[in-house]
Amino acid sequence: MEGEIQLDIQLDKETCRVGGSVAIIYTLRNVGQRPLTVLPWGGEYATNWIHGFSSNGGGTRLGIIHKVMYELKLVPERHDFINLEPGKSFTRQFTAKLSMEVPPKEATETKTSRFALDFRDSAILFPNPGRYFLQGYFIGKDRWSEEGQSRYGFNNIFVGEVKSAKVRFIISP
Repeated sequence: MEGEIQLDIQLDKETCRVGGSVAIIYTLRNVGQRPLTVLPWGGEYATNWIHGFSSNGGGTRLGIIHKVMYELKLVPERHDFINLEPGKSFTRQFTAKLSMEVPPKEATETKTSRFALDFRDSAILFPNPGRYFLQGYFIGKDRWSEEGQSRYGFNNIFVGEVKSAKVRFIISP
């Protein structure tokens, strides 16, 4: 099933100042020739779906913090799965506010971070104004495929990882 799913993210703006917000459109598309079933469980936290990276040569992944605790849902229900016919997509929108108030948490990254892209439940941490990248991430796990097949009779459940292209994100002073 590799190559049958494509992930794209789009930002409503490339540059953001403190106090401003950015909308991130996350689109998972079936680019294959047959129907696929996906379980869009990137996790409850927005930072499981959207990752931040520095713009240095290695593109180091930026730190994150989780601001709230969610109850872990261990078994997917029938309505959690989405069937994607060829050419069809699943879209989700995330909105985040750029803040200089890095929420205190146990994350060590908060000591060197001055900015937070705050999704309310979690945040990506940035050290300074400048150029960075955001990237969408989707994972379909074997155990979810097994659950979907054995409990609900779903076939062609996507298993694997998909990453979007990195999209430039600029924090303006």
